[in-house]
Amino acid sequence: MFLENKIEPSAIPEFVYKQSPEFQKYSLNVFRTAFNEIKAKSGLACHHNAALCFDEASDVSPGVSLHKCVRLFEGKEEGINDFDSLIVHGNQPVQMSVYRDPVTRREKLVVVVALIGGVDDAKFSLVGDGPGTRTARIDYSWPVTAVEIEAIFQQEIQNGEIPSFHPLIEALKKDLEKSRSSVEEIPRGFMELTLPISVQTLANSISITGKRNKDGTKYLVVILMGYLTAYAIKEKDEIVVFKDIFTAAPSSCVNKYKTHEIRHFGYY
Repeated sequence: MFLENKIEPSAIPEFVYKQSPEFQKYSLNVFRTAFNEIKAKSGLACHHNAALCFDEASDVSPGVSLHKCVRLFEGKEEGINDFDSLIVHGNQPVQMSVYRDPVTRREKLVVVVALIGGVDDAKFSLVGDGPGTRTARIDYSWPVTAVEIEAIFQQEIQNGEIPSFHPLIEALKKDLEKSRSSVEEIPRGFMELTLPISVQTLANSISITGKRNKDGTKYLVVILMGYLTAYAIKEKDEIVVFKDIFTAAPSSCVNKYKTHEIRHFGYY
């Protein structure tokens, strides 16, 4: 459907999901994962309106750093007015590189995200129902000052350039209602990332660290374990020793045990 132009490359998964009962046979998480993977494999992830752009070598990169150009859109949440279609995010401060762990030799993905200035909280999660996924999500609250409209224009108000009830300020306050349900609520935003490789979704395979720079910039540093879709089979020797148990053994047989060695070849 992408290749036949039935779905726009800039389309958000949630929007497409709602358009067809055929898609709704599956959960939104399952559909979103498939949607993003198909978009990436068809090359449409590099479209100027795509959620994420990375190079064609992104599927397999054994031990080599991966560089990509980023195109992030903050998706549309249920009940929130679709302002996102008017906003293009280019070359966001997001880096994703695939590398091979020097100890375990397992493929890993590191994601470094510089958060929007003033963001105090952020939550990283992987999207999908299965053991592997290529979609990640970062949820965060807007900076508190972003909803304090008078504070943004405090200098102009104090200088007498505009009054506090100026139509400019009133318009911003009115449109802010579309992003939250009450004046006390701090709106939330999110970004979705299409990962260059499939990663494990188990909690113990995810490492998340928050860092703060001297200038106050906050970073999320996430390390994910690559998901192997096929087993790497290697012969592995494990010697299992079985000893016979005698309940009523003759004195001549005491402490005379027969030892059998069985070689077991398994997966690792």
